[in-house]
Amino acid sequence: MITHKQCTEPCRRIPPRCPRNHPCNKLCREDCGECLVRVEDTRLPCGHLASSPTCDSVRDDSSRKKLSQRCREKVMHTFTACGHECETACANANSQLPICPKLCNTMLECGHPCQNKCKSCKEGNHSCKQKCERTLFCGHICGRECHGGDPCPPCDKKCSVSCVHSKCVGKCSNIVSCRLHHLCLFI
Repeated sequence: MITHKQCTEPCRRIPPRCPRNHPCNKLCREDCGECLVRVEDTRLPCGHLASSPTCDSVRDDSSRKKLSQRCREKVMHTFTACGHECETACANANSQLPICPKLCNTMLECGHPCQNKCKSCKEGNHSCKQKCERTLFCGHICGRECHGGDPCPPCDKKCSVSCVHSKCVGKCSNIVSCRLHHLCLFI
């Protein structure tokens, strides 16, 4: 005799929390769990429509509220912490602590705008993520992480300096030594 936990037939039960009496779509030996039957579009507490939600996700007011807290519809929202007005997910706009998705853009001491998310800067985390664009003495662009008003570090790119006597084969930060008789210092 086959017991309930060994049965491989389709389940004929109705999931216990299903308000619409949908039949379970699992095997008899499995627990019914949530009713995963797709139902008609449903209006959520936030006002948006959930497209083809599962029966279980809209079974009662509490379930619809939870689904509303994951609503991805885009809405315009003014963030009180920073004053920015921008588009964000409905769930974010209606959360207790909405997170502003905009960039901070506060002008930093180095002259670059802050590229952190607004939220992290409100916590005092201003930092420059730009690359230094200063032209070095050798003609190359620094390209290192922004270092504000500090001098640029020595260039580590391949040297392109030469004189009539020799050609530099090292890095720009090295002085070219002329093979014949003198030190060329025009780098």
